Parts: sequence; C-alpha cells; structure tokens
Amino acid sequence: MNYYIEEHKSQADVFYDVHLKWARKMCWWTGHDNNTYSLLRREKFDLAVFETFVLCHHMVAYKLNIPYVTASSFHSVVVARSHPLMTEFTHKIAGERNTFLNRLKLFVHMYLADYAVRFWLKNDELGNVDNQPYPPLDELVLKAELYLNNQNGVISYPTMSMPNVIKVGGLIAQPPQPLRGELSELMNCSRAQSHGVIVVSFGSVFATVPNRLLIPMMRAFSKVDQLVVWRLKFRPGQDTIVKVPSNVKMFDWLPQNDVLGHENTKLFVTHGGAVGMAEGVYNGIPMLGMGMQGDQPLNTQRMEQKGYGINVDPTTLTARSFRADIKRLFDNYATYRRVTNKASAIMKHLPNARKEAAFWIDHVMRFGSEHLRTVASDMPQYQLLMLDIFAFFTFMFCIFVALMLFVIRSFVKNILPRLFYQTQRLAVADSVRLDALSVNALYMKSE
Repeated sequence: MNYYIEEHKSQADVFYDVHLKWARKMCWWTGHDNNTYSLLRREKFDLAVFETFVLCHHMVAYKLNIPYVTASSFHSVVVARSHPLMTEFTHKIAGERNTFLNRLKLFVHMYLADYAVRFWLKNDELGNVDNQPYPPLDELVLKAELYLNNQNGVISYPTMSMPNVIKVGGLIAQPPQPLRGELSELMNCSRAQSHGVIVVSFGSVFATVPNRLLIPMMRAFSKVDQLVVWRLKFRPGQDTIVKVPSNVKMFDWLPQNDVLGHENTKLFVTHGGAVGMAEGVYNGIPMLGMGMQGDQPLNTQRMEQKGYGINVDPTTLTARSFRADIKRLFDNYATYRRVTNKASAIMKHLPNARKEAAFWIDHVMRFGSEHLRTVASDMPQYQLLMLDIFAFFTFMFCIFVALMLFVIRSFVKNILPRLFYQTQRLAVADSVRLDALSVNALYMKSE
C-alpha cells in the first residue's frame, strides 16, 4: 500500500484499488477455495471472529454454518444501525460546522462508498453453498451475533449503536512491560534522560518508507535535540542515499506499547493506525500523525481535533515543515501532555477492553444474541432512518400544494372574472339609479 504515498494517489484511487479491485479478488478466492473449507470443517469450530475490512470473510462462517462475531475499528452506520451524524466520520467531514454541503459530503462518504463495495461484488461471482448463491454481503454482515468496535469516546467520539455493538476501544493497549537489552540501554542513555525520546513507527505495512518522505524526515530529525527511535527497514540502495543522523537509531521491530510507556518517551510519530493511536493515547504521549490511507487520515485528523497532537499531510511534507511541526508541538508540550494524560487516565479507568470482548464472545456462544438484536438489524437503512415516511409526507404535501394551486388557478380564471363582472353590473345599476334619483330631485325642486 506504499503506492499511495509514492505515487501521490488520491483517497478515491486508493478506495478503488484496495476496497474494490483487491476485495473482489479476495472474495472470489474466499468463495471458491474448497480445500481450505475442507480443513476448516474438520476442526469443527463453534464460532468465528472476523475483521470487517473485507466483507467476504463472513462467507466463511456462512459456508461452515457457524455463528460469527464481527470486529472492526470503523463505526459503520450500516453495521451499527445508527444515524450518520452520530459517527466519528461526522467530525472529520463536518467538524463543528454541520452545513448542508458538509452533511452532503458525509452522506456520500458514509452510504455511497459503503454500498459501492456491495454492488461491485457480484454474488454470482462468489461461488455457491449447496448449489445456492451466497446471500448479499450486507445481509451476512448484519447477521453477526455481535459487533466488537475497537473505538470509544476517548480514542474516537461518542456514537449511537445497538445493544449488540460492544465498544472495546484500546483492545491492544495494556500496561507497558520493562524494556530489555540494547533498547533498554538506549532509552535510558544520557541523551534520552536529558532531552527525551521521539518514537517513530508506521506499522508493519509501512515498515519501509520511500525516499521522498525518508530524506526530509531524516533532515528534520538531525536538527532536534531528542533521541529518535525508529522502526524502519531500508530498501535496497537507500543506505547509500539517505544520511542517518547520529541521534536516529533504527530497529527492524519495536515493542511499541512498551516503548511508548517508557518514562523518557516524549513524542510518537505515527501513520495513524488504529492500534498505534490507541497505544499512544493509553500511554498519554502527544503525537504527530501522518495518515497514509484507509482510516488513517481520519484517525490523525481526529487526533488533532481532540488535542492529542498535530496532523501532518505526508503528500506535502518537507524537512522545513516537518521540523516546524515538531517545534510547534514541543513549544506547546505542556498543553498537549495535559490533554493526553487526561485521556490516558480515562482509558485506564474504563472497563478492561480485553475482558469485555472475552465476556461478550462467551456470552453469545452460550445464549445466542436474540436478546441483543433489534428489528433494526433486519430493516433496510432507508426504513431505519424513516426516509420512506418522510417521502410519504413530502408526497402528500406536494399533492396538497398542487391541489391548492389548482383551486387558486380555477378561482382566478373562472370565478374571479364573474364576480368582477357582476360587481361592475351592480355598480352601473347603482349609478343609473342615483342619476334617476338626482333627476327626480331636481324636477321636484323646480316645481
């Protein structure tokens, strides 16, 4: 997925390439790989847990005829059966100004993009079960026993959802463990203790970084006093092009949560992945976020809105701009740290997300989810939002207005002229009568 930052691809291009073209191939394979299904059947699973990044995962449970649980870092209005203005996407697109244009953008993002995936993936291409085609993918998603949403009001924003949508924000975050070996010595060196540590990690997908980002970031880091610990692998030939400053230490892998929880860590530079963002908030570390693709730009913009750090556009990044962002954050470090420390305290005070997830998975395995599901799970979205009711009243109002216009037009065209004509006749008659009376009065006076 590095092609987004290397080829300057837009989010629309990424959506088409990843969510449509790639998902279509994945779905075809999921529907036709009978050898894998044979192996899975022999294991006799009781329940499946799927991530919803690719909807076709639900086909596996349907073909195995076992219940399933959906897990996701997104709050989909289609899955959660909630109002679109009560999702975290609202704050990305509309922010604090819910104008008509912003809400129109929100509608396009939340519904048209969501349903585009479903219409693009034709059911007749997905194979069959017992000589019958798979149900529509959106129906399979809605038949999940439970939805585990890896968000909460601290990481994201408060949202409305049904009883079978369980918030387990910070599912991966946990108290940090002591560091060992070389990493422990590095994090406790004199420079780290004097100026602090900047941790940089772009996750497993972006373990390597293209030159157009790597070179300006290295140049910016060479100007800071902090020690920089970066999870990074050089691509072939990069070591001869990129000059690594003395204060930058590279590792193929980092125990990210443990490093973020170290007392000398001052700043986290992240690509905006859901796990990294949750670990950053959990440990109370201010962040610089560079959203690369998918939900990451949303996550980093939301991070800035909540005061946890600064959102950086990777497509326009230069050494000067990146250095300025680092300086701006450290110039206001006390404010950022106060906000992130409060968020960390709230997260740690909430029920343990892992225990919550384990409890509810066990619960639906024991008792099913009928007592957690509402009729909304079986309703089309337009019925859930009562759009058909609004359409009916709009139609009736239009009929009423049309009828009133017809009555007014008929009155003006047919009745009003007659009334005007009769009024004129009466006026003429009254005038003649007055003239006659006047003549009669003059005649009587003359006598």
